[in-house]
Amino acid sequence: MISWDELAEGFRGAFSTEPEAMARAPGRVNLIGEHIDYAGGHVLPVAIDRGVGVAVRRSHGDTFHLLAPDIAEDMLVFLPEAAKPPGAAAFLWVLAEHLDAAPMDVFVHGDLPIGMGLASSAAYCVALAMAMEALNESSSSLTKLELAHLCMEVEREATGVGCGLMDPYAAILGRQGYALLLDCSEETHREVPLDLGDAWLLVVDSAKPRLLAESGYNERRREVAELVEAVRRRVGAFARLWELPVEKLEAVRGDLTPVLQRRLRHLLSEEPRVMSFVEALEATDLKRMGELLVESHLSLRDDYEVSCAELDFLVDELRKLRGVVGARLLGGGFGGSVLALVSQSEAEGIAQEISDHYYQRFALTARCLVVTSGEGAEAGRG
Repeated sequence: MISWDELAEGFRGAFSTEPEAMARAPGRVNLIGEHIDYAGGHVLPVAIDRGVGVAVRRSHGDTFHLLAPDIAEDMLVFLPEAAKPPGAAAFLWVLAEHLDAAPMDVFVHGDLPIGMGLASSAAYCVALAMAMEALNESSSSLTKLELAHLCMEVEREATGVGCGLMDPYAAILGRQGYALLLDCSEETHREVPLDLGDAWLLVVDSAKPRLLAESGYNERRREVAELVEAVRRRVGAFARLWELPVEKLEAVRGDLTPVLQRRLRHLLSEEPRVMSFVEALEATDLKRMGELLVESHLSLRDDYEVSCAELDFLVDELRKLRGVVGARLLGGGFGGSVLALVSQSEAEGIAQEISDHYYQRFALTARCLVVTSGEGAEAGRG
């Protein structure tokens, strides 16, 4: 995670003055439970040791200034009444409207890679919101859950992607040494000790961009909404799909299109996989955890259809390597990264070997990153 001193120094270099407030928020890996958050299921995210920092100061004029060297070389400048700007500035513009924030100077920097499926946009949004609140501490009144909801809405408006609550929730409420078993229906969680024995979490980036707004992510959300409505018309009101009796679910399958039947199959199988993974984690049963990761990937590939040739290749090749316990696609899919559970002693060799194999097949460089758990978001005055 970027240090406070590095963040303040970056702000001074950009604006030749001291920041008034700073905040930083971690990225996350979701161990298992992909694409069931917006259906009210359980997910198992972990806040990681890399994140995004934001430093802010009230502007002397009527203009917002944003410098984010990880994203763009030039400073982004816009007026409050201007149309929504693109990219990183869109988050600032939308958030400023929600919080009725006055123009400010903003510096953004971190050590969280962008585009690897580690929720960098959510980390940025959370850090930005918390820095804004710290800047106007007298008006700060949001609870952690309210802040997570705000950041979810801001990211939706800024990107056009119908993202869920998990990413900002994990960034805000995550704790080092724990995974969060998040109930996305109740919006509550319990902490599960993250004991992986002699294994590490290895993230392997496919180098294939995840253009989720133009991809099938929003389409999958629409399909789940259509699926839930079809079931409701047939069986009446219900809280969660997983709580319906088997006979009712079987009765409704025939009313569904083949596509919706596949989506339902993923939802109904992924939820119990999350609970089984928690049991395996609590027992430090690495073999079972690895099996569940692979099962999850196959379901995401075949039933939810969010994988691609690059991700499938990485998972298949990783499974052949000594020291790999299991692997699956990470995040929304359609590109991005793979999450692998690997032996600590073999991690370096695994990273080198999978990178070599991937380059030979696709002529793309696969970045490999070992991640560990980290603390949730925090803010402070400059």
